[in-house]
Amino acid sequence: MSPQRISPQMEAALLECFLSATRLLPLELRSSFILIGGAATVFHNRKRFTQDVDVAASPEAIVHLHSAISSGTTQFKVNADPSQTIEFDSRQDILVHLELLQIGGGFVDSIAAYEPFHDGFIASRADLLKLRGVTVADRGSDTDWADFMFLLEATALSGSILPRMDRCTVEALKEVTGKLSKVDALVLIGLLQEEEEFI
Repeated sequence: MSPQRISPQMEAALLECFLSATRLLPLELRSSFILIGGAATVFHNRKRFTQDVDVAASPEAIVHLHSAISSGTTQFKVNADPSQTIEFDSRQDILVHLELLQIGGGFVDSIAAYEPFHDGFIASRADLLKLRGVTVADRGSDTDWADFMFLLEATALSGSILPRMDRCTVEALKEVTGKLSKVDALVLIGLLQEEEEFI
């Protein structure tokens, strides 16, 4: 079943959330505050529904953003519950969840390539493919798999290759390769800088 298509209002709310958070940071920290996840995939032209904005950020950027939010003068608020979820009240009257993932903190080892995106930065399709590959190896919902296949095709068509990866990421992608059709597996292998990792 195809995932629900994102509405223009929801897409605008996601963009507003990300840019509002980005603009709370000084210019020197913005390149360490990078849009990833489902919202990034939306802005790489896969128009599927999501209500979350995931950002890979340096510890310094995370501290600075929390400090700005705690001033109480922004559209963001941090829930008092143990999840510490950050919520953004958009002009579209849509509540957006902002999740900050520390670069080097486990889930996001690194972002090798990112691109300017309005006043901030967005992860490249190749980096999103790598991150989504780890996700589908771990749990792999239907939406995750659909995102992975979209990113696989888009990355291959753009002529990109996957960035260098740590051993755990390579192992996760090897697991994913075993679940793909022969043609798609060969496409994924062709995107690797070091194909011998998969032989």
